[in-house]
Amino acid sequence: MNPILREYKGLIAAVTASVLGMGGSAWFFWSRYEAQEKALQTLKSKSSEITRFRNALPPPTQENAVISQRELKKVDETVAALRSAVLGNDAFPLSSISPQDFQKILNDKAQALFERSKKESVVIPFPEGESSGESYFYLSFKEFKSKPPSPEKAPVLHRQLLLTELILNLLLDKHPQSIAKVRLFDHDPAPVVPPPKPSSSKKDSKPEPPLPAPSLNAQTFEVHFSGSVETLRDYLNAITSQKQAFFVVRSLKVTNSKEKEPPLKESEEQRSARVKDDKEKGRPERPMDVVGSETVSVELILESLTVPPVTDAQTKDAPKK
Repeated sequence: MNPILREYKGLIAAVTASVLGMGGSAWFFWSRYEAQEKALQTLKSKSSEITRFRNALPPPTQENAVISQRELKKVDETVAALRSAVLGNDAFPLSSISPQDFQKILNDKAQALFERSKKESVVIPFPEGESSGESYFYLSFKEFKSKPPSPEKAPVLHRQLLLTELILNLLLDKHPQSIAKVRLFDHDPAPVVPPPKPSSSKKDSKPEPPLPAPSLNAQTFEVHFSGSVETLRDYLNAITSQKQAFFVVRSLKVTNSKEKEPPLKESEEQRSARVKDDKEKGRPERPMDVVGSETVSVELILESLTVPPVTDAQTKDAPKK
């Protein structure tokens, strides 16, 4: 053996033992550190889960479930009642009609409205390039005067035409001085999307999801006319109390022809007539109506609301409770 190694073999053994001891200690502490970190991460995760569980809403009890079902039933009954009320004021449901029949009805109604306006001396604008106002009452349907619509559009256009005729006849009943504009918004009806057909294979057949509740459809009209204050008042009363269609006044702009208000007085004859009318109708005496001889220009936006009827397919696909 090397004399140097023999002389320092004790020191070398001690150093070797120390190195091995330090390495073992380092490995031990590192493994303990990793285990501690893993334990801390697990503790944090479990703590977060416990906190979320403690702060979460409790699951519904049987009593709460019964109350929810009861409220849901009330909502269904309320919606059904509202649908019935709207449908009860709709005398113009969609009906099958051929394009040729629609075109004939359009020509007849436009001519009848023109003749009535002429008979009652109502001023109407002449369409550009024409010397007569006859074609004025074709309104948004003028393109179908000589060319019938497509078969799928005819039923919706027919309903729009009947609503337009009703609005104009109600206005003519109140004797306006002039009719400046009648416009129908959203003229083109939206395409009807048929419900999906059930699969013919029994294995692949799955229950169809319930169809969404029918939305409330609105047909918008813009009407400009001029007349007396009584014409405006009576026309609004006739529109809002109409039983053939459910109308809603969305916008009303009134411009008075006179800047100053009428005098706050009435003759004895007018007062006697007012008192007599109130007695005959069994109501309390009304205050004097402050109405002058001025005319008003009216810009009115109306909506005709309707709800499509529930179909057999919707009834079958509705979720059972």
